[in-house]
Amino acid sequence: MTLLIAVLQLILGPIISYQLGTVDTKYRMYVPEQTYMPFAVSGMLAFALGLKVFNSNIDIKKMFKSVESYRMPKSIPYMFIFIGMASNALSSFAPSAIAFAFFLFGQFQFIAICYLFATRSRSRWTVGALVMLISFFISAEEGMFHNIILWAGLIFSFVCMQAKLTRLQKYAVLAVGAFALSSLQSVKSDFRDELWSGHVRGSAGLALIAMMSAEDPPEELQSVSQLEKLNIRLNQGWVVSAVMQHVPQSRPFAGGATIKDAVADSLLPRFLFAKREVLVGDAFREYTGLPLGGSTSIGIGLLGEAWANYGWWGWILMGVWGAVLSGTMSLIVRYSKYLPTLVLWSPFLFLMAIKAETELAMTLNYLFKSSIFLALLYGLLRRVFGIKI
Repeated sequence: MTLLIAVLQLILGPIISYQLGTVDTKYRMYVPEQTYMPFAVSGMLAFALGLKVFNSNIDIKKMFKSVESYRMPKSIPYMFIFIGMASNALSSFAPSAIAFAFFLFGQFQFIAICYLFATRSRSRWTVGALVMLISFFISAEEGMFHNIILWAGLIFSFVCMQAKLTRLQKYAVLAVGAFALSSLQSVKSDFRDELWSGHVRGSAGLALIAMMSAEDPPEELQSVSQLEKLNIRLNQGWVVSAVMQHVPQSRPFAGGATIKDAVADSLLPRFLFAKREVLVGDAFREYTGLPLGGSTSIGIGLLGEAWANYGWWGWILMGVWGAVLSGTMSLIVRYSKYLPTLVLWSPFLFLMAIKAETELAMTLNYLFKSSIFLALLYGLLRRVFGIKI
């Protein structure tokens, strides 16, 4: 899933942009195709090879059979749904010091869907659809859809592995999902303007559905300008190309500085190493030379960071990061022999890793902290309360 999203955003999106000749003043490709594509393709190939380093012998079917035979309270998925929804409802009142914990607890409702399908619960389809529908309406009220889109893709991948869907059914779901996503992307900007200006009355979710239904997909998909608008949402390569234009012409290579900072911020305790105050968008401004509005946050992503540090040799960093993710998955598989449900939490651990625009500092920090959080969760529930999850 991580590799697929990266290829779509960093290879397919730029190809479409080059073919359409997108000339948008900001969301365009800043270097020629002959310059960008060799670096992006080599980076994705290295990333793909890195993902294969430790994961060549994973038996997914055997792991799911272990989950099915694992004895745990049937109420666990429903407990997770309650925790997730309650955390989301209370997150706006949480102090900043524990906001991240509330975010992690908020993802439990999606993990619950994985539990329901893995245990082949009779209510898995009904409850799963209801959770996703409620999450969609909550996302609409906030005007933020990234998280629900990511989880929809992750859960679909999980369901495809666990449920016995035919190839035709998989393609049908993908087609419906692609249509819904393109409709959402085409109205998202206008919807946010209406929502945040206070012009939306009643349910924001119903208002969004009405806007999506009012679109005329066949005619719009024949419009080059509309294709460009949709591709702007897909294409993250424009950011990488902006980095390639700016570095080293206007700013020298970082030489691994951002990598060292990311590792230090994520792994070293605060009493030994003062934590930097880093905002999403800082690296974008520094390594692209482009301005950002006060409320806008854009990351350069790992591929952009690879170029900013090492130039053409940045593909090595992509391979190393692929191996890190592969090694993490290998550890999950190893400990799943003793904790079969651990594999169900892999989407939770890799949530930030599948976003092509996320930089190493945020991705590594999330992976490290969420791993500790999950270890504490298993240990606390099992050893203190005697609850098997």
